[in-house]
Amino acid sequence: MEDDIDTELLNAIENLPQHLRGVAQMHFVENNSYTEISQQLSITQASARKRVQLAREIIKTNCE
Repeated sequence: MEDDIDTELLNAIENLPQHLRGVAQMHFVENNSYTEISQQLSITQASARKRVQLAREIIKTNCE
Protein backbone atom coordinates (compact mmCIF):
# COMPACT_ATOMS: atom_id res chain seq x y z
CA MET A 1 0.00 0.00 0.00
CA GLU A 2 2.76 2.47 0.93
CA ASP A 3 4.63 1.67 -2.30
CA ASP A 4 1.45 2.49 -4.25
CA ILE A 5 1.24 5.87 -2.50
CA ASP A 6 4.92 6.55 -3.18
CA THR A 7 4.49 5.64 -6.84
CA GLU A 8 1.35 7.76 -7.12
CA LEU A 9 3.11 10.74 -5.53
CA LEU A 10 6.13 10.40 -7.82
CA ASN A 11 3.87 10.17 -10.88
CA ALA A 12 1.94 13.23 -9.71
CA ILE A 13 5.19 15.18 -9.26
CA GLU A 14 6.36 14.17 -12.75
CA ASN A 15 3.13 15.60 -14.20
CA LEU A 16 3.53 19.00 -12.55
CA PRO A 17 4.52 22.05 -14.58
CA GLN A 18 8.29 22.35 -14.82
CA HIS A 19 8.55 25.37 -12.48
CA LEU A 20 6.86 23.38 -9.68
CA ARG A 21 8.33 19.94 -10.32
CA GLY A 22 11.77 20.57 -8.81
CA VAL A 23 10.38 22.27 -5.72
CA ALA A 24 7.89 19.45 -5.14
CA GLN A 25 10.63 16.84 -5.54
CA MET A 26 12.87 18.67 -3.09
CA HIS A 27 10.12 19.17 -0.51
CA PHE A 28 8.02 15.97 -0.68
CA VAL A 29 10.67 13.41 -1.66
CA GLU A 30 13.95 14.82 -0.35
CA ASN A 31 12.35 16.51 2.71
CA ASN A 32 14.24 19.77 2.16
CA SER A 33 13.12 22.78 4.17
CA TYR A 34 11.89 25.98 2.54
CA THR A 35 15.22 27.57 3.48
CA GLU A 36 17.19 24.81 1.76
CA ILE A 37 14.97 24.97 -1.33
CA SER A 38 15.27 28.76 -1.56
CA GLN A 39 19.05 28.63 -1.22
CA GLN A 40 19.49 25.88 -3.80
CA LEU A 41 17.20 27.56 -6.34
CA SER A 42 18.20 31.15 -5.55
CA ILE A 43 14.61 32.16 -4.81
CA THR A 44 13.04 33.68 -1.71
CA GLN A 45 11.61 31.51 1.04
CA ALA A 46 8.20 33.01 0.27
CA SER A 47 8.54 31.83 -3.34
CA ALA A 48 9.56 28.36 -2.18
CA ARG A 49 6.54 28.17 0.14
CA LYS A 50 4.18 29.39 -2.58
CA ARG A 51 5.50 26.93 -5.15
CA VAL A 52 5.15 24.04 -2.70
CA GLN A 53 1.62 25.20 -1.90
CA LEU A 54 0.70 25.34 -5.60
CA ALA A 55 2.25 21.92 -6.22
CA ARG A 56 0.35 20.47 -3.26
CA GLU A 57 -2.95 21.86 -4.57
CA ILE A 58 -2.37 20.45 -8.07
CA ILE A 59 -1.32 17.04 -6.72
CA LYS A 60 -4.32 16.93 -4.40
CA THR A 61 -6.70 17.81 -7.24
CA ASN A 62 -5.17 15.26 -9.63
CA CYS A 63 -5.16 12.44 -7.06
CA GLU A 64 -8.81 12.78 -6.08
